[in-house]
Parts: sequence; C-alpha cells; structure tokens
Amino acid sequence: MRLARRADRERSGQDDGRGISTETGSQLVSVTLPSVDADITAKVELLMRGDKTARGYDSRIKEVRANYSDELRNILVVGSDGTFAEDSQPLARMNVSCIAKTETSSGRGTSGGGGRVALDFFFGEKTPEFFAKEAARQAILQLDAREAPAGDMEVVLGPGWPGVLLHEAVVMGWKPISIAKRRRRLPD
Repeated sequence: MRLARRADRERSGQDDGRGISTETGSQLVSVTLPSVDADITAKVELLMRGDKTARGYDSRIKEVRANYSDELRNILVVGSDGTFAEDSQPLARMNVSCIAKTETSSGRGTSGGGGRVALDFFFGEKTPEFFAKEAARQAILQLDAREAPAGDMEVVLGPGWPGVLLHEAVVMGWKPISIAKRRRRLPD
C-alpha cells in the first residue's frame, strides 16, 4: 500500500521530500548488443552455416536440424521504501542435431552452446561450424557402435575408495530397512 500511495503522490506532483531513488548496481551480465536486437538475417546465416557444415562432413549425414533461440529478460525490483533496482539478462543459444544413416544402422548426434552472450559469441571459438562438426562426428561414430554388453559380469575393485563406495551403495541402502524391521544384519 505504501508503494501505491507514493506512486500516486509522484503522479500528482505531491512530493513528501523523500522521492523515489534508484539503485542500479553493477550488472552481472555485460552485453553491448543483445542478440534480440540483431538483424534476423544474421541469425539465419548462422543456421545456414551450421547446416552446410554438417551436411558436408560426411555423405551419410541424411538430416540436419539447426536451431537458434534468444531472449532478453528485463527485471525491475521495487522496494517498499521507494528504491528500485533493474537488470537486463540476455540469453542466446544455438544447437545442431544430425542423423546419419546407412542400410543397416543409424546414428544421432547433437551439439550446441550459448548462454548470457551476444550474437558475436557465435563468431568466436564456438562457431556454427564447431557445433555442426561435433554433432556430425557423434552421428557418424554411432553408425559403427555395437550394443553394450549386458548380463552378469565380474566387478574388480581396487583398494581404498571403491570399497567405501560399494559399502555406501549396498550396505547403507539396507540400513533403514534393517532398522525398520529390527534386524541386526543384512538379509541373506
């Protein structure tokens, strides 16, 4: 209520001498030009570069999906004492997914990145070509992958921590059950 009354006084020109002050501390994220303000053709160009690189990696790459998303969140916090603080948080991400196929198998790969960055981030070390090559590499690698073995297997533990971890995973898992059933040892 106090904040609403103060806002009414400000609008009507009545000032109680305290006024509304702003606190704009240092921003956690410093981006000169958020990607939401960038031209759409620059964003489309990033996607086209990723698509071209992935398809050129290997002829077995049959499908490529590249996506780009960005947003800009503006935050305003107003305190009941009339102070307020604001922050601007840009977010941009690019992702490339590939499907590779042969007559007998198929593989999928994906790679992407971004964060609280501007569009120029994708022109540095982590380019669309970087993400596309990694996604294509994963998809091609899966073509020759074999099924993971299943069933009973021997487990060999070295001295020290492996035994402690096994104890914590197996024995400590039975402890609440043993306490609830008033047992002093593990079941057979």
